Amino acid sequence: MSVNKPWNSFQEQAKKLINRNLEADEEELTEKLKSVNYYRLSGYFHTFYETDYTKSPPIKIDKFRKGTSFNLVWNYYRFDRNLRFLVVDAIERIEITLRTSIAYYWSYYSKCNTPHKNINSFSKFQNMYKNSKEEWAIHYKQKTSDILNLPVWVFCELWSFGDIRHIFSNRLNTKIRRAIHKQFKIKNADFNYILYVLNAIRNSSAHHCRIWNKQWLSDNQRFDIHDAIYKEGGDWNLIWNKTKENWEIPNKLTHNTNTFISWNKNSTAFVLTICRYLLKQIAPQSRWKQRLYDLLNHPDTPRNVITEMGFVGEWKNHPIWKD
Repeated sequence: MSVNKPWNSFQEQAKKLINRNLEADEEELTEKLKSVNYYRLSGYFHTFYETDYTKSPPIKIDKFRKGTSFNLVWNYYRFDRNLRFLVVDAIERIEITLRTSIAYYWSYYSKCNTPHKNINSFSKFQNMYKNSKEEWAIHYKQKTSDILNLPVWVFCELWSFGDIRHIFSNRLNTKIRRAIHKQFKIKNADFNYILYVLNAIRNSSAHHCRIWNKQWLSDNQRFDIHDAIYKEGGDWNLIWNKTKENWEIPNKLTHNTNTFISWNKNSTAFVLTICRYLLKQIAPQSRWKQRLYDLLNHPDTPRNVITEMGFVGEWKNHPIWKD
């Protein structure tokens, strides 16, 4: 069944937004809509719509809150775009290190260079290898046409982040996974959650989707975050004491939300914290944290984005963010 939505010109789209109380110059707004699809911007517009609290549950209505300007919405859009660049940069480093570690330890503990050879599901990579114009692929195709004969440290160049997640969770034995946990200083149960959310935010960033205020797990998805990463890594579960203004280990008294604030482990802030933690392990020389701070402190960055992303308390003093 098709969706009955009429075609609107760029000018009509601009008029519709202005009629919904968006403060904007019609000509300028029309030009922006020519370069960025109305529907792509709708995720940012939606943040500023009024809420009808007479409904249960409350719903957004097609009317902007008083004082909402297009310039403000555009600043959110530009901030989110720059945040995606930072996320992709961090995950590129993490992804490449994961590929390297899996290939290294898989081969080392299997005592062969093709530990993947008897796994039939890897046949999906055959066409990728056949059609690849990369120099390494051209070189190896002179030796073998079958990806199952490739050394695993060559074969891993075909993996996406989703493939890495699948291989780590389903193809590696406990000894190999433990070696990788030790390298990254992450516990086993936490690693499944980390790979899931990094893959999700990577895909959203690569497809230019909104990420700054997104929730990364649906209601039926739950991961247990253990009480601590290794001692030198700080604590995922530290909570902010608003009275003492410090980070504390949770206990039975810390359920009082008037005094304590805990991380939302479904938030973009927490995913950024994961990126920060992993980069400290694999690229301690990286200026990624400072680049994030620079973006947050940029004069065009809306002031509310820090709390909207899910950061709480004096988050820069959290052990994972402190140098």
